[in-house]
Amino acid sequence: MINLKAPLYVNFEVTNNCNLKCKFCYAGERKAENFYSLEHHKEILDRLREADVFEVNFFGGEPTLYPYLKELFEYAYDIGLFTGIVSNCYNISEKIIDVIKETDSGIGISIHSCNPEKHDSIVQVKGAWFKTIESLKKIREKGIPVTLNFTAIKSNYREIYEYIKFFVEKFDVQNIAVNRFFESGSGKKYNDLALSKSDIKELAELMKKASQDFKVNISFADMVPLCVLGKEYKDLVHKCNAGFSFCAITPNGDVKICPTTEMVVGNIFKESLTEIWNSETLKEFRKFDWLCDKCKKCPYFKDCEGGCYFSDPRTNDRIYNVDYLVGCEDE
Repeated sequence: MINLKAPLYVNFEVTNNCNLKCKFCYAGERKAENFYSLEHHKEILDRLREADVFEVNFFGGEPTLYPYLKELFEYAYDIGLFTGIVSNCYNISEKIIDVIKETDSGIGISIHSCNPEKHDSIVQVKGAWFKTIESLKKIREKGIPVTLNFTAIKSNYREIYEYIKFFVEKFDVQNIAVNRFFESGSGKKYNDLALSKSDIKELAELMKKASQDFKVNISFADMVPLCVLGKEYKDLVHKCNAGFSFCAITPNGDVKICPTTEMVVGNIFKESLTEIWNSETLKEFRKFDWLCDKCKKCPYFKDCEGGCYFSDPRTNDRIYNVDYLVGCEDE
């Protein structure tokens, strides 16, 4: 893999605050906080631009709660950054929809069922589904490209085919990203939601069928080891770019390899992003010496590289490890 001087794209968590209480949320145990100033966040964008970051994705928490989000979009656009946003769209305003359109941005919208009651039970806010659907209608009417984010858990994974059918036929959505459930954040309290290996294979088969039947782009947003899925599902997965071409920035400027971890590798106000990116910590991470032999000797390794590095609940969200689905402890 090519060594880059800095990440190509970044998830910028503009706030930890959220208006939903999703059972699987990796950020669910973070405390609500006061919002950082617009100047503070502009400084973060400046430092990303100085490092030649190509794209910034506004993230959370729920980014639409940040009171200066419109100004952040405009500023990022003005300094030459490509922008996007991931939102639950529970209460997205017309001005934010308009600035997404004006800055040629895309949006990822989190919807976890085509059944209103099931979605509401997952996000734990009654009426959330209908509010998000109303937002989706407005966004699609403006021609903004949408990716739907669906987190697969025990109660909803078997509906993925009907989910895709519903949103393709009703809203002409062409991109669906399927997220894995991890036992971090709120997920620690709901570990019974996790899918087994056989569940994941069943999910992959339904995804593949939907992709063929509805001609849509669908894939796992989080890497699933190919030793679990099998090479026939290679088109549904991609190698994890965390720490190689991607990282996350928290509201206070902390830099993390991945949004799901609490492992901090530096702070953008104390060191440049380029310095952090080329630190010994990240160099060691990229060597893969920490992978087990079962993984490194696997015929799928070049297409997989260990799956998701922060999926193992035993690491307490603070250190990387080979994907727990690989089963390295069986060696």
